[in-house]
Amino acid sequence: NSYIQGTVQNRFTPRYTLNASAKASYDDLFYFSEWGDSRYRVTGFQLNSSHLFRVASWADISIAADIFRDDLKATDYEAGRTSVVSAATAMFRLPGFKADVAVEYSGTFDRGSKGINTFSPSADIRYTITEGLDITAFGRRSCRVPTFNELYYPGFGNPNLECEDAWLTSLGPQWRKSISNLSLEAGVDFNFNSLRNKIVSAPSVQDPNLWFPYNIGKAVMYGADAK
Repeated sequence: NSYIQGTVQNRFTPRYTLNASAKASYDDLFYFSEWGDSRYRVTGFQLNSSHLFRVASWADISIAADIFRDDLKATDYEAGRTSVVSAATAMFRLPGFKADVAVEYSGTFDRGSKGINTFSPSADIRYTITEGLDITAFGRRSCRVPTFNELYYPGFGNPNLECEDAWLTSLGPQWRKSISNLSLEAGVDFNFNSLRNKIVSAPSVQDPNLWFPYNIGKAVMYGADAK
């Protein structure tokens, strides 16, 4: 296993800051087994950049773009994937009110298959009702593309998997109080998640001893976190 990586940060002006990083890696894996030997060679490259713009004392805008390239050469097959992720975020900081609103684009392109394009909006809001008592709310669409192993791993992968598509939401009060050197906090976070094409592993129809990943349709989850 080997890799090289680096980062750079430059504040060109008081209103613009650049952050960038890059990484290249190479993994060579060899497995011995009674069913036969297998060799896996994986090369990866990624380039990440973010641009922060100070619009006003109470507002910032951030634009980020990442690109990933992975290639897998195994004993019996080859696979390649290019992924692109970009996001634009607006951050507002006002007395008694904070909000981060964003939209993210994700594109995944596997060798020999159609590309997958998704857009994920999100919002994270905090509103102060009175000193020490806030209401927080969060909502986001989240899409998860099946991994290399879930799609292509010999004896396990399922190339017909669909992407997981979820809506994540939460809402709840947060309370805090400081008394001399003592700090008290309490809060409840109620959440509701709706998920389509959830990926789970289960015994295969052909051989119950072999497990394969499947999409199971729709899952709905309710919950609460209290602290």
